[in-house]
Amino acid sequence: MLLRTGMILLLLTGMASAQDVPEAGPDIAGLMQSLPEKTLKKLRSAPDAFLRDAAGLIYGFGSEGGITIAGIDTFIAAERARVRAGEMARYLAGDLDNDGSIARDEILVLSNAAAVGRRGQLWLGFDLADADKDTVVSLAELRSHAQGTALEKMSETDAEVLRGFVVFDLNSDGIVAMAEVSAGVSAMIGSE
Repeated sequence: MLLRTGMILLLLTGMASAQDVPEAGPDIAGLMQSLPEKTLKKLRSAPDAFLRDAAGLIYGFGSEGGITIAGIDTFIAAERARVRAGEMARYLAGDLDNDGSIARDEILVLSNAAAVGRRGQLWLGFDLADADKDTVVSLAELRSHAQGTALEKMSETDAEVLRGFVVFDLNSDGIVAMAEVSAGVSAMIGSE
């Protein structure tokens, strides 16, 4: 595993410029103390996965090989929007008469067409979304339910863990570069 991690580190370090990492190297003790426990646990148990996630975040939502806190916030907003849209689409597929609401008889049709294992989830979500318990989920109720689902899947705690990624900004320029993450992870793995 260390060999594989080392190869990934070399690959990823080569993707970013060497000027992104301070000459003296990362302050490992400070870095480890600054990382949220959840992040540190993931890094220790699966450094390859951590680096893949970091690369996805940096190259997907950053620019010029690095990411700022604004880029991280954009990722958080995009992830919540993806979950919201998926949840809304799942129920809007049951709006058979296209009136913008989903009635109990419409959800029954949708439920019958769903895989057996998903039927319970569909009904539970419908019952949760029907805030006024009138057996019809209005568009406003659906939006509220979808927002709640998005905040459950990407909670504020999860968002803070992602924002904690800025501790890898080893040269304090406000941009977390892949080379900085690679150097930090490599140093942490080597210090254990």
